[in-house]
Amino acid sequence: MEDRQTRKRRPSLFGPLFLIALGVIFLLDNLGVVQGSFWSTLIQLWPLLLVLIGLDSLYRGEGMVGAAFMIGLGVVFLLANLGVLIVDVWRVVLQLWPILLIAIGFDIVVGRKSRLGSLLGIVVVLAVLAAALWWIGVAPSRGQALVGETIVQPLDGATRAQVSLEPAAGVLRLGAMDSQDELIRGEISQDRFGGSLVSQSREGDLIIYRLRNRGSQVVFTTHEVNPSWSWDLKLTSAVPVDLRTSMGAGQMLLDLSQLQLASLESNLGAGDIEVTLPEESDFSGKVQGAVGQIVIKVPEGVGVRIDANTLLVTVNTPPGYSRDDRRYTSPGYENADVQVELEIGLVIGSVSIQE
Repeated sequence: MEDRQTRKRRPSLFGPLFLIALGVIFLLDNLGVVQGSFWSTLIQLWPLLLVLIGLDSLYRGEGMVGAAFMIGLGVVFLLANLGVLIVDVWRVVLQLWPILLIAIGFDIVVGRKSRLGSLLGIVVVLAVLAAALWWIGVAPSRGQALVGETIVQPLDGATRAQVSLEPAAGVLRLGAMDSQDELIRGEISQDRFGGSLVSQSREGDLIIYRLRNRGSQVVFTTHEVNPSWSWDLKLTSAVPVDLRTSMGAGQMLLDLSQLQLASLESNLGAGDIEVTLPEESDFSGKVQGAVGQIVIKVPEGVGVRIDANTLLVTVNTPPGYSRDDRRYTSPGYENADVQVELEIGLVIGSVSIQE
């Protein structure tokens, strides 16, 4: 009895296991073993948290069946992120969560009475999980077939535009084109969980355009490392544009240097944002993320003033920039022909201002 109580009071191993896993990722990144950015690697490996939670539960004697389910689910999601399995994460979560109740039930009925009962429960629950994954179509990846779409939207005489681009995950590349007749043109390549929805309307001389992913998409994974999802788009430089971009995880490469930008709002859950500012447009905007890297490229002759609302973030600026608390100002900002005001928000990662 005393030994059993001592086993139940074991301290959590989650913290030490998390530090070990994080240290291994940092080491592999420093040695150049990991391809892609450090943040995209972290996004890929998030299912390890489920595995660590399961291992911690096993160590603390909180039930073997539920812990095995968490480890199994973490392994499935990790294999999906590494491209070994084809998995729609949201679909798995929404459809298979009742298996967790089955696992808890087995733990209560037989798992806590004997190791044999626990092992039987583990076998049953993992078999149910495997059968359910097979039923909903999870299969080994043999090179996902990409679905390509061509995006074209005429200006139809509009002299102003509001544009929202909302890929769920992957890579968004945005540039400028000289067309006087088209608002936007480009290609979207996504796997079988992709698909886009377009909405557009008019308010006088203003065209309002929104391009987003269809349905509930995977935002817990990123296809930046293996870019099976990519949006390659160009906006017209003929009219002023209020631009909004939003993505769950991945990479945004926004070359706005030739655009007439009226305003900007970019939001990314996790990953990298690179923004090249317009060369001839005064505007104010926001660039925000939770975890990752934000790079702002400033063309010659453009003055910038940046308010950095950050937490665990390093901010790097070129020589000569002044700092007042969290505000960074470029040299000669007050006399610059083009002035840009940006609010940058980031919780964990780095911010780099480049000229």
